[in-house]
Amino acid sequence: GRGRRRRRRGRGRRRRRDGSRRDGRRERRAPPGGRRGRRRLRRRRPDRGAGVAVATENETGTRTVRFLDAAGEQRWTATPETTPLNWRGATTRRGPVLALGTADGRLIALEAADGSVRYDVGLQDVPVAVGAVDAGRVYVGGTGDLWSVNLLDGEILWKQQYGAGVRINAPGVADVTGDGNPNPVAVNRGGGVLGTDSGGTPVLRGGLENAVVYGGPLLVDVTSDGTAEVLLVREDGTVVALDT
Repeated sequence: GRGRRRRRRGRGRRRRRDGSRRDGRRERRAPPGGRRGRRRLRRRRPDRGAGVAVATENETGTRTVRFLDAAGEQRWTATPETTPLNWRGATTRRGPVLALGTADGRLIALEAADGSVRYDVGLQDVPVAVGAVDAGRVYVGGTGDLWSVNLLDGEILWKQQYGAGVRINAPGVADVTGDGNPNPVAVNRGGGVLGTDSGGTPVLRGGLENAVVYGGPLLVDVTSDGTAEVLLVREDGTVVALDT
């Protein structure tokens, strides 16, 4: 055994013409035009629901909703029979929608892909404001009424009355009870505040006296105690935080 040089493994092994080695293993060869094991990359399809919605108004007062994609190109337009006042984008199991609140109290859902109408629900005959979205629901404020509506098909899940004939701003959603569950919270033009559980039962009432509030609530845990405070902006620009 002396004087014999050991061959390194893998070197010097002869291969047959068919590409197999003498030990029975077959040599793997790279496919033509590429390395072995390389996979083709799939092109990512553009998100048909991603974009920005704006409204334009012509000389007659007719408002048209225009949906722009991420590049700023106009994808579609829609001109509802009534005047859209505000809207909210949301995702559902059937694809993203644009939920519009109108001047005559309707909730209209447009498909974000092409602008077609998914549903048109009449809530009341005065303006409504589309608010926050949570767990497949959209919360809408009207005059003296707060609604929870199923985003998928427009079914009204519940309605809660408060504030008599005072108009309600766009509702928000946050945990205001500390139990870890989100609560819809609405503020009306008179500064009245109402919070409910997911089923519409009131869990919070309060607000400001002799105040005018035009915007929806800002719900932030400013005290770091695990519950959100209700921040309101008065007509004069003063910000007031209400403890929950």
